[in-house]
Amino acid sequence: MKDNSKIIKEATSKPINLSDNIIPRVHPHFHLSLRTYGKNLIVWLGPRPEVYIMEPELIKEVSNRIYDFQKPLRNPCRKLLANGLAAYEGDQWVKHRRLINPAFHAETLTKMMPAFHHSSNEMVSKWEKLCLASADGSCELDVWKDIKA
Repeated sequence: MKDNSKIIKEATSKPINLSDNIIPRVHPHFHLSLRTYGKNLIVWLGPRPEVYIMEPELIKEVSNRIYDFQKPLRNPCRKLLANGLAAYEGDQWVKHRRLINPAFHAETLTKMMPAFHHSSNEMVSKWEKLCLASADGSCELDVWKDIKA
């Protein structure tokens, strides 16, 4: 935890550009572990291990075997903040996954790409204009209000 605090302090001490990779800034300890140990790793948070899987085939297998790979117990307050498919277990997960599955077929997503592209470009352009308005062309933005809308 001491090392993690040091890594976070170092990562947040430097400004980043809008086009920079944000993972080293937002989650520096995870980024360092990923670079050091590869795509699949275990990170210990005190006495609790967390398993990270980045290979699509393994993610698919874990997602489809919901009774074999159960989610860890979380803080009950988390349900107030984040509820949905990622938080569901067992039969509730199966029901909701079946409902949203058609939206993620390649054909459906391909039809939605122009809208995704337009929306993303519009938001990035807005952020770039805000940064260009500053004296040196760099700035720090609170993007949360744009992302949650």
